[in-house]
Amino acid sequence: MREFVSALQMQNIDQRTMNLNRLDSFGLMQKVTDSMLEFFQAELDLSGDILFLCGPGNNGADGYLLAEKLRKTRAQFRESLQKPDRKVWVYEVLKPKSIDCIKAAKFCKAERVSDLNLILKKAGSNFMIVDAVFGYQARADLPAAVAKILKEVNAAKAFRVALDMPSGIEAEGGKCHRDSFLADVSLCVGFPKLSFLNEEVAEFLGRVEFIGDFFLSPRDAAKKKFFAIERKDFIFSKRARVSHKSQFGKCGIVGGSAQTPGAAFLSAEAAHRVGAGYVNLFLARAQKFELSLKTSSFLFKKNWAAKDLNSMSSLVLGCGGFPEKFDFKNIKVPSVLDADALQDLKQIQKISSDVLLTPHPGEAARLLKSTNQKILKDRVGALDELVKKSLQSVYLKGAPGILKLSPKISSGDIYYVNLSINPVFAKAGSGDILSGIAGGFLAQKPMQFKDAILSGLIFQQNLGEVLRDQRATIASDQLHSFSKTFERLK
Repeated sequence: MREFVSALQMQNIDQRTMNLNRLDSFGLMQKVTDSMLEFFQAELDLSGDILFLCGPGNNGADGYLLAEKLRKTRAQFRESLQKPDRKVWVYEVLKPKSIDCIKAAKFCKAERVSDLNLILKKAGSNFMIVDAVFGYQARADLPAAVAKILKEVNAAKAFRVALDMPSGIEAEGGKCHRDSFLADVSLCVGFPKLSFLNEEVAEFLGRVEFIGDFFLSPRDAAKKKFFAIERKDFIFSKRARVSHKSQFGKCGIVGGSAQTPGAAFLSAEAAHRVGAGYVNLFLARAQKFELSLKTSSFLFKKNWAAKDLNSMSSLVLGCGGFPEKFDFKNIKVPSVLDADALQDLKQIQKISSDVLLTPHPGEAARLLKSTNQKILKDRVGALDELVKKSLQSVYLKGAPGILKLSPKISSGDIYYVNLSINPVFAKAGSGDILSGIAGGFLAQKPMQFKDAILSGLIFQQNLGEVLRDQRATIASDQLHSFSKTFERLK
């Protein structure tokens, strides 16, 4: 996990890291761009032309250094490249001003571009544009000439990578220019920036990846601490060496109705696919449920009682329906509450076991008797109020999603942020699958509530990355990519 930092904090971290490693600022840039090069080579398609947009300061210096390292790499392996004539170009958006940027620009032997429009006309599906204009020193009030360049770049057919963070976005405060660099990948240096918590900013970030594990941790004691969850925080990556399904726990799904039967099915199948040994679907409104059931790997119950629910290792309540009369105080096992189960915070308080509420902003507004606009304006404040009034853990969905654990589990204002801003999840049914994922992990480790819930969020985050480039996906398609997601998380 990585703590969110302000621009000033990041400056202090840079200085402390340089002092510890006996580096000057240019030496630190060399170390950072070595890490960037490793990421580019391991994760990105480098078969096409690459255009670097370089600014006047240290972010521009990173761009010049990385461009030169990629150029040298291509020159070294030119004979083995599928298209050896592909080039690395540099376009000077603003003249180098800082000492390090001037030095890096002289160091860089990549071909300079004088006519940007001519290069952009050559852009294609494997063409890459790298934003190294401002980084965490970025301003939202972009100079008109820079805004014009970014607008043209955003319109080009290309894959776009931002070094550290997209130009046009401030590191804190959430301000962003309407023509900010629209990244497919934001290669964040060291730590995520506070502005990433803002929904308007999130649409420019794309997939957020981190480089620079050598940076020292933040020292400042902030009242509210935000942490970005990462792949390395996932705890279910190894297949358990057990032989019987009962050792993987039982997950119960209470949901479904004649109008929305699919939601409960999505949740149940997700719970089973992430590893729950048994999954029972307790039909929320059995008397109205008319459906020709296909062959499924989970069990169905139309008539059930509280004792049946408490024989489970975990529960998921509310996907696609919920019983009209339900006594929450009968729940004695770890549970996930979604959709139709999110009705009354006072009733939810009665649950003695650990519980996760998963509202989207509209559901949060209903629970707090507020409006969608107010929730979106202060999502952290709304999250605090939901935790306070429910006495339970809450994951407020959105861009980004934010989790706060209940006071029973974690004291203080600590927030876990899911930076996966992904169009894959902008489809009906995705929330039901997330609830099933969380319930399935809880079934396997009901005594490790925090680890199971965080792993559920990380799993969904990586599931989205597996499917990010597939335009025509619907929620049920996610279920067929679980194996690939586990592989990605190994």
